[in-house]
Amino acid sequence: QGMVSVDVQFLKPDGGEETKTFSSRPLGMEFFMRMPMVVTKAKAASRELGVQKGWVIKAVGGESFDALDFASAYNVLKQATQPLKQEIVVREPPVDEASVASMTAKVGPVEQGEVTTYLKRFGYSASSHSAWEKSAPQPEIHLGVIDGHKELGAPCTHTWYALHCRLACSEANVQSFRWQVERRLAHLRACLHDPVKREIGKEYDNFFAGAHFAHHGGPPGTTARLEVWLGALAKLMNERKVTPSLVAATLRFLEAPDLSEAAKSQAVDLHPCPVEGSAAEGTPPTDGENGSPQASPAADGPKDDAANDDKTDSEEEAAGDGGSGDGSQAEPQRMS
Repeated sequence: QGMVSVDVQFLKPDGGEETKTFSSRPLGMEFFMRMPMVVTKAKAASRELGVQKGWVIKAVGGESFDALDFASAYNVLKQATQPLKQEIVVREPPVDEASVASMTAKVGPVEQGEVTTYLKRFGYSASSHSAWEKSAPQPEIHLGVIDGHKELGAPCTHTWYALHCRLACSEANVQSFRWQVERRLAHLRACLHDPVKREIGKEYDNFFAGAHFAHHGGPPGTTARLEVWLGALAKLMNERKVTPSLVAATLRFLEAPDLSEAAKSQAVDLHPCPVEGSAAEGTPPTDGENGSPQASPAADGPKDDAANDDKTDSEEEAAGDGGSGDGSQAEPQRMS
């Protein structure tokens, strides 16, 4: 059985046209609930395919949107993408493990003697906790896409960032899979940034040049900084410039689904994504329907708890922060 895909045709701001082929859902595009259907944010699959903010969706599966109203166009998009495989596992935010200590106890580092066995579950080949199998093909991890943040917890609330991750491997039954996991800034600093910096040592500033970690307290611009930093970390992992132990610790901290879980979720669609089309046929989706994400505020706004944040790089501390620069949204958006 061949892989199902759908072609989406875009009109770019310069007047040129471009077609992108999607083979999984969700597509990862946000747009206003009006025509023309202009992409206001591209993430996950669409971002990896090169879709950009400002592109207009002109046709889906060969059906033009030129003469359609929004309800009809959205319904075409929904129906065309429904046969695509669901390629995302959604982890529930561990609100009960909000502290760094609790998170470390839940998804802390993998024991050295268990690293090679643990990594095999994701398609990695390591000869020891500190050395890779030189000739063996390795999966490729993609990090650096954050689908906003929200305040969770009671009576004390914390800011949780929704991290979108993808692992591409050579296994026949699971070629690529995505998952979403939510973490606080304090978790990311203590469980990712600090261990990476300890292992890399003097080379840290070279490997992460231009990718400064987020400031204490989660000021405006935190999401953008985290995306760049996570992208740089993924590059190091893919180039095997960090040890198997650190890769294993990263996968465990991010609660990556192993190959068997990923295969099951793709085969039977165990984890329906709340951002997939939820409106009735022929009816424009309404804001907030079925848990759909809302337009992002201008800044990353809510502060994360600075008390648990450890000290950042001296260079990063001295750097200024110009905010997220997303711009405020005045009307509801829809995501597919």
